[in-house]
Amino acid sequence: MEIIILIIAGFVGGILASLFGLGGGLVLVPALVICLPFYHVDPSVVMHLSVGSSLLIMLLNSLAAIVYHHQAKNIDWLLFWQIFPFAVVGTIVGCVISIQLPTHILILLFLTFLFVILIRFMVHLMYRKKYKVLEHSRPPMLNNVLSGVLSGFIGAGMGVGSSIVMVPFLKRYGFYIRHCAGISCCFNVLIALIAVFIYGLLQAKTEALPYYTTGFIFWPVIIWLVLGSIMGVPFGTWLGRRLSEKMTTSIYFSLLIIIFLVMLSKLLEFYY
Repeated sequence: MEIIILIIAGFVGGILASLFGLGGGLVLVPALVICLPFYHVDPSVVMHLSVGSSLLIMLLNSLAAIVYHHQAKNIDWLLFWQIFPFAVVGTIVGCVISIQLPTHILILLFLTFLFVILIRFMVHLMYRKKYKVLEHSRPPMLNNVLSGVLSGFIGAGMGVGSSIVMVPFLKRYGFYIRHCAGISCCFNVLIALIAVFIYGLLQAKTEALPYYTTGFIFWPVIIWLVLGSIMGVPFGTWLGRRLSEKMTTSIYFSLLIIIFLVMLSKLLEFYY
């Protein structure tokens, strides 16, 4: 049963990587939190292994998605390089802090941040104006700093990539979902590379890790996630060419709500 869940999660994660630049983490982390207990993983490291394994899949998915977005001219490379150094700082801080925290605290932080994002996104959808042309609406530098640091911190610490920060942030300045996804994919690769390396260095300080683990990558689940992702990424690029901006935004918002409810149920398991 867990194999089917992982393949489906990989498939959906691949779609989300190419469609929204999510890297799949919003689906993969909850799926891994559900499935890892079937592999007799100690509860104290379930969230850590979920994050680490999700980051590796995010790296592979995002690399594949970048090719499509670059060809479609969806990536604002100037904006990426402006935010780049702040995302690096946020990623390093997120890795160092998350490795020190227990699973239920990581989930609680994840839910808190996601709740804030949902509220802000809801306000934006209620009061949004007609979308502006991309070149006519550039975020100010201070906002670039905040978005970069938060993207790295949340993306690395929770294994969900940069899209959960970048999409609501860039939508406020008139960016279309496809442009948000393109930039997010670039940051996902950056975040994943740094985070996988740091988690590997810090692994020695963590006890209760199961066999077949490198850093916080649990290899027995990777093959099934990759199998699903191989099918999901091209399907996501196909959808991206056909869905309207309104439909894509609605799907993204609905997905955030579903993930919030799933992770909330996992948090409640620690208390009841």
